[in-house]
Amino acid sequence: MNKKQLLLTTLLSGVTFGAAAAPSFAQDNDEIVVTGTRVERQNLEAPSPVTSIDSEALSIVNTINTEQFINSLPQVIPAFDGTSNNPGTGTATVSLRGLGSNRTLVLVDGYRFVSANGDGVVDLNSIPSSLVKRVDIVTGGASAVYGSDAMAGVVNFVLDDEFEGVEVDGSVEFSDKGDAGIYNMGITMGGNFDNGRGNATVYAGYSQRDAVFQGDRDFSRIANDDNGTGFDPFGSSGVPGTRLFDSFTFPDGTTGGATFDAEGNIIPWINSGPDTTRYNYAPVNYLQLPQTRYTLAGFGTYDVTDTVTAKLRGIFTSNVVPTELAPTPFFDFATIDLTTNPFLNDTARSVLTNSAADPTNYQVYIGRRMLEVGPRTNDQELQSMQISGDLSGQWSPDWDWDIHAHISRSSGSTVQTGNVSRSALQAAVLQGRCNIFGSGAFSDACAAEVARTGIIQQVSEQRSLVATSDGPVKMIQSPSADNPLQLVVGAEYRQEDFDFRPDSVLGPDVAGFNQSLPVEGDFNTYEVFGEAYLPLIEGGAFAEELSLNGAYRYSDYSTVGGISSYAAGVEWAPISDIRFRGQIQRSVRAPNVQELFRPQTNGFPAGSDPCAFVNSLPATATQAACVANGVPVGAYNTTALQPNSQIEGLFSGNLGLEAESSDTITLGFVAQPSAIPGLTLTVDYYDIEVEDAIGAPPIQGVMDACLFGVVPEFCGFINRLPDGRIDNVVLTDINAAVLRSEGIDFEVDYNFDADQVGLGGIGGEFGFNFVGGLKLSDEFQALTVTNLDDCAGFFGARYGACGEPSPEWKHTASLQYVKGSVLTSLRWRYLSNTRADDPLSLLDNDPNDPTTLLNDRDINDLFGQETGAKSYFDASGQWDITDHFQLSGGIINVFDVDPPALGDCCSEQANTYPATYNPFGRKIFIGGKMRF
Repeated sequence: MNKKQLLLTTLLSGVTFGAAAAPSFAQDNDEIVVTGTRVERQNLEAPSPVTSIDSEALSIVNTINTEQFINSLPQVIPAFDGTSNNPGTGTATVSLRGLGSNRTLVLVDGYRFVSANGDGVVDLNSIPSSLVKRVDIVTGGASAVYGSDAMAGVVNFVLDDEFEGVEVDGSVEFSDKGDAGIYNMGITMGGNFDNGRGNATVYAGYSQRDAVFQGDRDFSRIANDDNGTGFDPFGSSGVPGTRLFDSFTFPDGTTGGATFDAEGNIIPWINSGPDTTRYNYAPVNYLQLPQTRYTLAGFGTYDVTDTVTAKLRGIFTSNVVPTELAPTPFFDFATIDLTTNPFLNDTARSVLTNSAADPTNYQVYIGRRMLEVGPRTNDQELQSMQISGDLSGQWSPDWDWDIHAHISRSSGSTVQTGNVSRSALQAAVLQGRCNIFGSGAFSDACAAEVARTGIIQQVSEQRSLVATSDGPVKMIQSPSADNPLQLVVGAEYRQEDFDFRPDSVLGPDVAGFNQSLPVEGDFNTYEVFGEAYLPLIEGGAFAEELSLNGAYRYSDYSTVGGISSYAAGVEWAPISDIRFRGQIQRSVRAPNVQELFRPQTNGFPAGSDPCAFVNSLPATATQAACVANGVPVGAYNTTALQPNSQIEGLFSGNLGLEAESSDTITLGFVAQPSAIPGLTLTVDYYDIEVEDAIGAPPIQGVMDACLFGVVPEFCGFINRLPDGRIDNVVLTDINAAVLRSEGIDFEVDYNFDADQVGLGGIGGEFGFNFVGGLKLSDEFQALTVTNLDDCAGFFGARYGACGEPSPEWKHTASLQYVKGSVLTSLRWRYLSNTRADDPLSLLDNDPNDPTTLLNDRDINDLFGQETGAKSYFDASGQWDITDHFQLSGGIINVFDVDPPALGDCCSEQANTYPATYNPFGRKIFIGGKMRF
């Protein structure tokens, strides 16, 4: 292998996930493409931990969408994927260490890829999974090497861009219930030309994923309410028959809230229990999002001269992923003339009149599910394109140069149906045209009158130019080393533009999906960087190698000005069998377009007004503090003060934001004992702390800090109506949060012949891989006055700070056996138990001592829900039937393990966390490849 074939990056550990030898379809390729540093090294070791997933490990379990596999790794806390309906955006993203998708830099062949939105996050659906040769995951900051966003690390997709022949592949996957189908097919064609100086490769692919609804599974078809001993049916207080939030006396003497049945009869409101009158919103929500994806890609490589190589790449993806929610819930005050309203029968009129001070002008807070308008659908089509070119060569036999340029564009079109105009609905009801009393009572004409369809267009563009040069600096060499200082220097320019254009329908008048307003912004950055690797001792006693490494990058942003990132590390190999490594890094992240330029739009996070009686819990703030905040004395500690569990927040960006920073420490070793050929053991400790993290302050923290007197200034962000109910809370992005992730990663690779372990009689080769992670801490502090919450071993509850489950131990282990043309594989995925994070307040219980911030989970146990430990086993195999045809198949989740069932307090969606836990049961796949 010559230096031309080394790209800009080098191996970190040489450890590859999926270690067994593959059947004959696997190609050997002498080109090394790796991640984490741009320094050309004489060896294959470097100071930062990496996990590499090769194409065989992906294909053996039929990976169609790469996040399926990546989410199983201990370095990853799942973000959006094919189950993310609400919350969800139709995209698939990756979040290393759970620090956020916007703090994980996604690369393709070592360079940035087109983002899907104003958050600068890459949609993994836009990367052609069939072309992925390897995925390298570097954990820990890497901003000095790759720039902004690499706070938690880097995920680099290495593509197979040189191919000879024709390959057609396809697969079908479905659950043992006959649903959850995923279909994939693709064709790759390539060949050399001009006596091998060039290669051209083209690829076309199609995949389809069928919809599965939450109503199709027992664990998700009914929204769960935790009653302390089990689950009762739960749901929304916005019901198809309309809920009235006042208290009424019924003919049988019972008192309470009211709703209406399908015939328009008034009936008592039953808040909980098996006979609840709440609306079960679960069945019509997606559990698996449908998807249709087309991919086209082309690659060209040509040796212009003996020392200059040109590369050209183009990737286009069209990806359609809709989401679907239950019909719009509408909450507002209604004014009803009980004496003349034509839609009330005599009994209903009598019950309501007895509770009304003025029957001709009765004002009541209502909740109605607009079933007649239909479900809320968000049909998104995202088309992405990137065209890039590389020119690389040599200044001299020792020094290389490379120039890379790309232009990227993603354009999205979203159609939202099922929205309701607040003003149109109010007018239709107040003017007596439309009946809201009874499920199905709203006429088709009324539904057409109030329904609104919105359209959103968005465009994200990125342009980049990167130039590097690397080689040895021979005048700087340790007298005890054979090699001099290795140096990389480079410069980079990048421009990001984002334009988000919703139509006027999606303004403040709309109910259904949240309000959408235009966002337009851009920024650019000029950067210079360098990396160095200096061997101090090579081939010495107790120092087979001792070396130093470092990196520095200076970035000048048009938005936040100049920022610096750097790294420094040391490596020591006392003998060739073992290598110790350590590194410290300072990484940075500049605010993205959304964080800077987003106008004020509404959202509805869960929260508990400290002045209200909510979910069977009394007010936690004093009456005096609440009255001072605008709560009438008579409204204090009443359920009417907060009739549902959500509070409107007004979210906006902030042009005054500064860059985030993170400090990372990694310490570890790699052992490759010569006494055990084929064995590699890696252990790495990491500690990542992000300071001044950008985000909106939590709505609960703002309310608590105001009403407990900790930050009186926050009271100005809480806007109340005359009756004391919170109208909205203003939540502007700020640099305030602190995040920290600490743990230990373990990896074992062992490739061995059967006779090495006393199985010579059966022949063949084995490959064992184990990747495990011990989470020591997973901390989050939203504001300096809120609790520092450690989420290791916990998952989010309604009023907690944690989100997706963060198990203290997570591993993936695989054993493969190859004999002749047959490969078999067994994979074990394990997650330890996690508990609900359930603090009553984000602040200390003692408002007079805000410096002592206790986590209330230590003294309260409101929910007590757990996921339990989960083990998933997958069995699969590949068979090269002939030199031209390969058959594959397998079973995912062999033992049909169900996801944990959780209550309304503590689940993300579908009564569970479907991105973390397999929600589809046992799945079966079969696939094949033909190659010529």
